Amino acid sequence: MAPFLILLAVFFFYAAARSAWFSLTDYDLFSPPQFVGLANYIALLSDPLFANALVNSVSFAVLVTTTQTVLSMLPAVFLNRIAHAQGLARTVFYFPSIVSSTVMTLIFLWLFQRQGIATGVTNWLFNHGALIVTFLAVFLAVQAALVLNARRKNDDVRPADPFFLLFSIAAG
Repeated sequence: MAPFLILLAVFFFYAAARSAWFSLTDYDLFSPPQFVGLANYIALLSDPLFANALVNSVSFAVLVTTTQTVLSMLPAVFLNRIAHAQGLARTVFYFPSIVSSTVMTLIFLWLFQRQGIATGVTNWLFNHGALIVTFLAVFLAVQAALVLNARRKNDDVRPADPFFLLFSIAAG
């Protein structure tokens, strides 16, 4: 238990005590802290915006936590009755409720920023759309012709026969 207790002492108790000390000082990171006692708390409680901010923060926390939990647990309970792919289904539906909204926001910002992955893929698809459509048209035409020709010769060929798929991709 010693490693756990050391980490707990350093990263929780020491950080909490240091924060409590700094809350009683006038400190700007550039000059040494000046002890001011409870002046910071008195200023905070006398600020009219503090009560509004506190109500907004608590309301948001309660509303978001409750909503995320309920909206993620309902599909999870429903999917619990499904026998196949049960673990995957549970993970897919419950995962967003345990991932911080901030992390999700940062991920989506990273994906959709000007030089993001999703933006890059979308731009590439729009820039090469005619080429992609042409390739798919040739691929489907060659695949259909090969399958129809093989079936005309009474060969039992599936529409997605691997040999014909490779040939059709090469022809496209």
